[in-house]
Amino acid sequence: MKATRIGQHWMLRLARGEPLIDALSRFVQTEAIPCGFFWGIGMLDNAELGLYDCAEKQFHKRTFQGPLEIAAMQGKIERGERGPQVHVHAVVSDRNMTPSGGHLVGGTVGALCEVFMTVPER
Repeated sequence: MKATRIGQHWMLRLARGEPLIDALSRFVQTEAIPCGFFWGIGMLDNAELGLYDCAEKQFHKRTFQGPLEIAAMQGKIERGERGPQVHVHAVVSDRNMTPSGGHLVGGTVGALCEVFMTVPER
């Protein structure tokens, strides 16, 4: 991952093969970013999306194989029990342009993934 800071913003460029959620989580922990919001675009080789069913009180997950276009991705950085953590939602589309969306549980970066992050001033 390459990261550039401009004021209260970060521009991140993740490389092919990086685990997206793990890479973002490590970044916010290493930089000690307490909170913030982010948006992203790019490609994934695979993605695991989830949906929490309130009535069933159960989390349903589904894995998608790529190539997948990240049509939309947004998330927040929040305080967790073990420090800062990311909460990510995404819509991905396959070669047939069929969209699927939900909580992004995991995924492997395809060609690239770029994330724009807004964080508090230090």
